[in-house]
Amino acid sequence: MTQSNGTKDAVEAETLAADPVAPAMAARSLSPAVAATLRTTVLPRRQRAEASVPAEISVQARFERLKKLGEGGIGEVDLAVDHDISRRVAMKRLRGERQDAASLVRFAEEVRIVGQLEHPGIVPVHDVGVDEAGHYLVMKYVEGETLEAVIDKLRQGDPGTVARFSISYRVQVFASILEAISYAHDKGIIHRDIKPANIMIGPHGEVTVMDWGIAKYVSSHEHESVEARSTASTVQDRLIHTQHGALVGTPLYMSPEQAAGKNTELDVRSDIFSLGVVFAEFLSLRHPLAHKQNMSEILAELIAKGIDYGALVNHGRQNGMPMELAYVLRESLEHDPKKRYPNVKAMLAHVRRIQDGEVAVQCHVTAFKRLAYEAIHWVDRHPVPYTLGLMTVVLAGLGGLGFGVYRLITH
Repeated sequence: MTQSNGTKDAVEAETLAADPVAPAMAARSLSPAVAATLRTTVLPRRQRAEASVPAEISVQARFERLKKLGEGGIGEVDLAVDHDISRRVAMKRLRGERQDAASLVRFAEEVRIVGQLEHPGIVPVHDVGVDEAGHYLVMKYVEGETLEAVIDKLRQGDPGTVARFSISYRVQVFASILEAISYAHDKGIIHRDIKPANIMIGPHGEVTVMDWGIAKYVSSHEHESVEARSTASTVQDRLIHTQHGALVGTPLYMSPEQAAGKNTELDVRSDIFSLGVVFAEFLSLRHPLAHKQNMSEILAELIAKGIDYGALVNHGRQNGMPMELAYVLRESLEHDPKKRYPNVKAMLAHVRRIQDGEVAVQCHVTAFKRLAYEAIHWVDRHPVPYTLGLMTVVLAGLGGLGFGVYRLITH
């Protein structure tokens, strides 16, 4: 007599509960209903202090949800505790109403993309599984605050944030973002949704690029994309949240080609434009399109003209943006992709040279800074001639002063 599916599942579950090693051995052969019950703790915990007492495995759900961290069009992220490893993790799963096959395919693609990106500046994947609520992805829980929150605090003049995020430190943070994106591009993956809300700044200066949910592979012949998330319900949400359908990305941070819905034409230069918008907002504390009132105006401006560079620079100067950084923005925010940096490596190299004080001559301001840079480095390379020259000037000055005093006394 054969067992029904329910009876068979129950027997399998009882067998596995009696043998804590069995889940790892038999998971591949189980039905989905039983497999969903296997995400339990497998490591023992000592219940008593005596060393002679054998450790026991306390069977419980491995992951315990603590609170919701956020949600998007098809997914939501919870903070959870991993009872086996005793650490907090971020669990991303499909929302209850988005358990359809198409959403699952997009979710699986995100898992595979992020799983390939092993970089300190990209959130790593710990695990993937399925439980009674559906499929989930376990990632490192990144502590800190988003770049969006940092920019808001800088706008408000928060003393601690202003003291920490000087212009030079903002450039350092941005360079870390560039390093992470450059790594992804080297793997043939573009992010397509680079914005302050997707960048985390840790308490010790760690910079992590988050949310690769609409990332895509790019090559010279073929473009295989992950669909965007669903449209938000209000006008304000539509400006901030990733769009679904023809528009892939977040309108306020889209490149002109993204705004025009040219998804098959997107490449690394589209990410470069988004990086330029983020950097501009981080430096000037004002979004370049902040004067636009709705999504239609934003998209129309991006498609027709792009970013008003002159207005951006004028506002940036009021907030102490160095002129040499304005030229980084100009080359990343070109309306024509062909005129932008060819890749993020080139953009990062430009930023690194500025960090080192090597300013390219592009106007009278940068010419003066370059002259000062060369003078300082000449002193570093020739300290003895500089010292002799300085002593000569000082002695000549003292001699002239002494002669002037002598003439006053004698006359």
